[in-house]
Amino acid sequence: MTVDEFPHFEIEFQNGKLSQIRSVNCGDDYETRRRVAEKQVERLRKQLTAKGGLTNRARRHRAKEINALERTFNLGRFSRVVQVEDANKHKRAKAKEKELIRQARKFDRSQKSE
Repeated sequence: MTVDEFPHFEIEFQNGKLSQIRSVNCGDDYETRRRVAEKQVERLRKQLTAKGGLTNRARRHRAKEINALERTFNLGRFSRVVQVEDANKHKRAKAKEKELIRQARKFDRSQKSE
């Protein structure tokens, strides 16, 4: 542990995929590491919401880091992309439910006519 560095995670990607997450000054306790990850996600979100200073490439990289930390430490699914995916899954499930109800009614009508 180095005294002059604040606790954080170093995240590496290879070919666009997560390859390694290293902790720096975080300790061995899971709860401590989780709190450090929450603070780092908060810092990265502030950087993303800032008006200027980051290129699109840097913004995508920060978003990937946030996503990796959220998934690793179960911090919740806060990514906008994930929220859209969840909404689409919900819509598909609702449409499937309606289709099954319609097919059940159609089957009931065919049974009554026989």
